[in-house]
Amino acid sequence: MKKAYASLFVFILIFVISFSAFAQNPVSNVLATQRRDGSKIVEVSYDLSGGQPQFIELYYTSDSVPSEYELAITCTGDFGPNVDPGTGKLILWDAGTDAPNSEIPDCRVRVQISRIQSSIYPVMISIPAGTFQMGDLSGEGNEQERPVHQVTLSAFEMGRTEVTQGQYQLLMGSNPSYFSGSNNLPVEKVEWYDAVRFCNKLSTAHGLLHCYDEVSWECDFSRNGYRLPTEAEWEYACRARTETLYNTGDSTSDLETAGWYSENSDNKTHPVGQKRVNAFGLFDMHGNVVEWCNDWYDEDYYETSPSADPTGSSTSISRVVRGGGWYRTAFGCRSANRGSTSPGYGYYGTGFRVVRRSSP
Repeated sequence: MKKAYASLFVFILIFVISFSAFAQNPVSNVLATQRRDGSKIVEVSYDLSGGQPQFIELYYTSDSVPSEYELAITCTGDFGPNVDPGTGKLILWDAGTDAPNSEIPDCRVRVQISRIQSSIYPVMISIPAGTFQMGDLSGEGNEQERPVHQVTLSAFEMGRTEVTQGQYQLLMGSNPSYFSGSNNLPVEKVEWYDAVRFCNKLSTAHGLLHCYDEVSWECDFSRNGYRLPTEAEWEYACRARTETLYNTGDSTSDLETAGWYSENSDNKTHPVGQKRVNAFGLFDMHGNVVEWCNDWYDEDYYETSPSADPTGSSTSISRVVRGGGWYRTAFGCRSANRGSTSPGYGYYGTGFRVVRRSSP
């Protein structure tokens, strides 16, 4: 990674070190100053040379060890993907949110071009092709989960966890979530349309083709970019070759090991990846937040669903959501449970995870 550095007295005075060693660095003339309005907003200006847009990241360290940097998340301005070259680029960093305990005169920041290798981006898990029985295998579910039918899916990749607030903030420049306290909390209060926009921005950041047309909102499944999972992909990935109510078993004690729901969540979301991983390597497929799927919702769709790579109904008034959430009962967190929500509504229990075609 190519980097440029600045030293700062946090919340008091910020100054820049010499850049003579970085003469060929596209990032130069970094200057960081704290606003004098009583806030902990830090203005980081810099110049960016070169002939193409770059993905810009800001890192900071709150101690005297210059190698231990953390990624700044709560930023706006010339930050994230597609920053055009030019002078006087400006990042507004909310240091009070990202580094609330950094009231020390020995802190450093750096601006750098990303290689899209940071763990802040979704870690993708390869899901193998396979065939499974989709629907209410127990006979105790809802009518819209029947008939049970066989589905065969091509291989794909799925986010190991739900998209976090940190990941969303970094890419979208905002965080709609109701709950706060950690960048590793799942993002929620996300409309379906904004989840789709996130997928397209993530595709751009990785140099992949957009799956979504943001006018018609149609998904091109042949493209290599990020998208939301189909309902069939979601259930297949959740089950991970199991046929029990949850991917850890049939009892509520089994659910306790796999997810956060009404009986153990304390009425809030929790940082992703704390519960037991399923056999495919995925976390939080049960509970925490309800997850958007790509499909239009049709309660009778299972009666006519194709057997190979189904993509859902052609139209409806709501989109499929899966997985239950922190506020749902155990029944609502079953692998087979189906739900739906208006795509323009972002509830504080609704988040998402991403998928994409398997890499060649």
